[in-house]
This record gives sequence, C-alpha cells and structure tokens, in this order.
Amino acid sequence: MITPPSYLTASDLISLSLLMFQALKQLPCEVHDINIQRLIKADIYKITSQSLNKAMEIAKDIRNKRLYSNANGYYGRLFEIGKQFDQSVKYTRIAIAHAQEADLPELSYLWQWQLARVFNKRGRIEEAVKSYQTATSIISPRSITESCGILKEFYMGYKDRKEVFSQKIKPLFLELAKIKMDEALKSEDQNDLHIVRNTIERVKSSELQNFYQDECLPVISNSDNLHYTAIDEYTAVIYPIFFPENLTYMLIFQDSIQMLTTTVNVNKINHLVKTLNQDILESSDYSDITDVYKKSI
Repeated sequence: MITPPSYLTASDLISLSLLMFQALKQLPCEVHDINIQRLIKADIYKITSQSLNKAMEIAKDIRNKRLYSNANGYYGRLFEIGKQFDQSVKYTRIAIAHAQEADLPELSYLWQWQLARVFNKRGRIEEAVKSYQTATSIISPRSITESCGILKEFYMGYKDRKEVFSQKIKPLFLELAKIKMDEALKSEDQNDLHIVRNTIERVKSSELQNFYQDECLPVISNSDNLHYTAIDEYTAVIYPIFFPENLTYMLIFQDSIQMLTTTVNVNKINHLVKTLNQDILESSDYSDITDVYKKSI
C-alpha cells in the first residue's frame, strides 16, 4: 500500500517541529549571547508554528486523526514552552479528544501528561492530579481488575526498553508523586502520603512489567489497598523515593507515615553507588568501604 504524499508531508512537518523543540533545549548550551538567543528562538517558534499549522490543515483534509492529534498536541507543547498556558490547554484538549476518538491510547497518555504539566504550572493542582492519574492508568492499570496497560504497544519501534522507561514512563509517575508529596507536607494528610506510596509502587510494578516484557504481570494486585498492619509497633519501614532533585524517605509505621526530605540528588547517589561498587570489587577490607561511604554522604 502506497502512503499518500499528503500524509508524508504532514508527518515530515511534525517531525520538523520535534527537531525544533530539541533545538530550543540545546540553545542555551550552544549560544551564550542572550540577544542572539532571542532572535534564534523567535525564528524557531515561527518555523514550528507554521509547520504544525500546515500539518493540522493536511491532517484535517485527509481525515487522519492520528496526525491531527499529534499536530494539535505538539502545538499545545509549543504554547507550553512559551508559557501561553491557556492556548496550550486548548490545543492539548483537542489532541486528547481526537486520540480518544481514534482509540490511540499511546497518544492519549502523552497529551494527558502534557495537560497535567500545564495545569500544575498554573497552580490548578486538582485538575493536574486528575490528568496525571488518567495518564498513569493508561500506561499501567491500578489493579488486576482493570485492563492491561499499553507497555507492549508503547515499546514497539524502540530498541532500548530501559531508556524508554526511564525517559517516557517513570517521570510521569514521579511527577504525580511529587505533587501529592508537596500537598501532604502542607496539609499533613495521611491519605496524600498513601497516594505517594501507591504511586511509587506502580512505578515499580511498571518497571518489573518492562523487565519481564509483560504488561499484564500482576506484580501488585491492588496498590490502592496496600497496608502495613503487620509492622511491629516499634518498627518502621524505610521507603526511599528518588526524585530528580532530591532523595526523600517515607517512614512507614504501623499506624502512620512520615516524610523526610534530603538535599542529596540522584546524580550524587548514582556516583556514590558506583564508587562503593568499585571499592567492593577491588577491596577485601570492608572497613575501608565504610570509610568511603562516610566521606561521600
């Protein structure tokens, strides 16, 4: 079957917009003069806007909902980058609607995530949480009573499953957990802390599903009903959560959860783990390894 030239044109225009997004990310590293940066940004915005508008026109003419959803979704992302959040919400919602009509969950998850980010930036936390939860449910169901997620279909076309998970799935769950954690620290609401814990459990579940390449693997039968009633009265479970900017500990007691946040970021933790691992391989004296650990933290 020959793909119509108009479809290829729209697809190429959307691909061009993705290259423009990447150029925007790299611009501060490549160009240090602020005035030149502004000029280049203006050109990039113009090219991206024109490309996506033309892609929308073509997608509408040929009635291709996938293309139309992508063009609107990335147009919403352009407005998100430009901090024009109302416009971003408008086009992102159009993208979601067409993804749902065409039964494209791999796009629905992406645009629900984008909508959640925009709501979060606007301080519309309740709406952000709702969109985050919708997106995470598309990727990984909350319990075995729900249909399987889309991990298998999602990974099609990607060689490195681990990299895809760390870049396109795990951050979604961590962003939701971070919002609920911030709410919990303000309100001291135990329910929010339970949501944080359950969200991280779903990250682990999705990671195991990714490892075994089985999105229906019932790793956690019902994460919303996880309880720790078996914990001894004088015991606590230390539950680390690795956010990009810091390491947070949840202390789970028999009847409550407490939160502790450190200033140690993921990069420092990774460096420490690599150092300790190397020392373990090279040394038989574990007292030396203990000294390395103490100096590193």
